[in-house]
Amino acid sequence: MSSTLLNKYLIKKKKDLLEYAKILESLITLENNTLWKNKSEFNLYAKEVINNYVNDYYFDNNIHRDNPIEYSNDNINSILKSLIVYCKENNKLALLNDNKNETFLLSVIVTTSAYLDIATNIVDGNYYDTKAKFKYLLEYFQKTNILKVYINNSRLISSLFEKIRSNRSSDEKFFNSFEELEIKNNYLKENDYYQVDFEYKLKGIYDNNLIMKIKKNYEDTLKEISLELLEVRLIKELITNNEVNKYLIKVDKDLNKESYQNITDSILKDYVKIEEE
Repeated sequence: MSSTLLNKYLIKKKKDLLEYAKILESLITLENNTLWKNKSEFNLYAKEVINNYVNDYYFDNNIHRDNPIEYSNDNINSILKSLIVYCKENNKLALLNDNKNETFLLSVIVTTSAYLDIATNIVDGNYYDTKAKFKYLLEYFQKTNILKVYINNSRLISSLFEKIRSNRSSDEKFFNSFEELEIKNNYLKENDYYQVDFEYKLKGIYDNNLIMKIKKNYEDTLKEISLELLEVRLIKELITNNEVNKYLIKVDKDLNKESYQNITDSILKDYVKIEEE
């Protein structure tokens, strides 16, 4: 996996969801679990399912975010698909039939992790709202008569939300770091696209001739930074409940194509049109 900002973000999301799942595994359980015997075995299953889920469905999980029960019922289908992929790739399809309660439990834990991750969404997620509604999700799972839910375990729940708070703070630092740059993008709406115009502010330099010379010499590097800013903007749009905009980038035909491969080689390509001038 390349080191694009998008991939770095998704790698972090995999880590975050697995952290929540490890705590949830002690909060939501079965009377007799025959699939995993200890936390190490659980972590293996959870990690693989979460990896598949984040790779394929992470940005599709915004429906019914205001209702944790509807969210869970809708999103669990994506979790199950991710589990099936894992089983197929590892010749373990039999466990889906032989361990129906356990696979249901695993799916519940992962989809609950995905719901909790909404609290870390710095654009339109709400930590306190998610925390308040989490208890309704636990009450819902408790009614299944399959799962054992330790709804009153305040220690585990407190530990869970401390982890969520820490991850939200980390996400805020990630996104805010791009707000502090002297380089920014301007976005002008033209028909179905926003045209991306790069604006370079070279701090402490006021000689226009020198500024133009620096821009010429470092054009590729400056445009790479601007493309990263667009990448960050698109990530922020993808994690919201709103429609994702489409963008038009005009680049010099001599620009190194590796400069914008971060976009063209990822899901972001669906939202970006690149034209050579």
